[in-house]
Amino acid sequence: MKQTIITVFSLCYFYCSLNGQVNLAPNPSFENYSDCPFTTGDFEATSWYNPSWTTPDHFDTCNNSINGYVGVPNNDGGFQYPKTGHGYVGVGCYVGPTANFRDYIQAQLLSPLSAGTTYCVSFWLNLADSSRVGIDHVGAYLSPQPINCSTIGCYLQYNSSTTNLTPMPVIDTANWVFISGTYTATGGEQYITIGNFTADTNCSIQVANSSATYNSAYYFVDDVSIVALHNIVAGMNDSICIQDSLILGTTAWPGVSYSWSPVSGLSNSLISNPTAAPTVTTTYTLTQTECTVTQTAVVTV
Repeated sequence: MKQTIITVFSLCYFYCSLNGQVNLAPNPSFENYSDCPFTTGDFEATSWYNPSWTTPDHFDTCNNSINGYVGVPNNDGGFQYPKTGHGYVGVGCYVGPTANFRDYIQAQLLSPLSAGTTYCVSFWLNLADSSRVGIDHVGAYLSPQPINCSTIGCYLQYNSSTTNLTPMPVIDTANWVFISGTYTATGGEQYITIGNFTADTNCSIQVANSSATYNSAYYFVDDVSIVALHNIVAGMNDSICIQDSLILGTTAWPGVSYSWSPVSGLSNSLISNPTAAPTVTTTYTLTQTECTVTQTAVVTV
């Protein structure tokens, strides 16, 4: 049975537009819970669960008046506001003294993925203040069946195809970092698992704060998204006479953002079908700002 891992997504700086599109991740920003989390290891986010014997954490403002261990923005991990809403979760993706010790979170999608369809899979990460280091392998695994780890300290390792390897460890403790990648479904995948699927020896580790409490990489996670990508068309390569123009692109998909470069000679660089009137031969690149999918068109003057 083929299963595919997307092991650490590219650090793109374009947010996956969700307006008018269906996000297949349930409870994507962990706002809903079965009970207010009371302490670390207490995972109450509705529709999400722990597939291993370790202890991912659930943080929410509801805990602020109880003991603050898993409150928001102050908690045992440090200080961080949610990317959206009032909650987020935390996963340990590297623990220095214990080789390959991992936390994971898992959920069943709202509907299975369709064969041949390409999806933008994304989430936001923030390194907890208590972490001394950051790593470069935090990803999402999509599978037709749930996966699990049945012994303490084990980690989930799947050596399937990888895409969009991140160029550097995520070490930002102040800001949320957008992680995204594209995945073409074989069909029937209906579970997502988030965590580190790579052995410590194959991870790049970078010191974020040498005075931090723990020699670990512990990440807050928020706003998980799985949406189908739309095809984009930059247009056919074409020729014009100087002072003439032509229309590039195609009709816009609802809720999708577009960006053209370079902007010279274009009527509007932020729509799907601008008028192009360059004064010199120009290669225009259209970017659909979902996982930075691009296409080009050459206008010869």
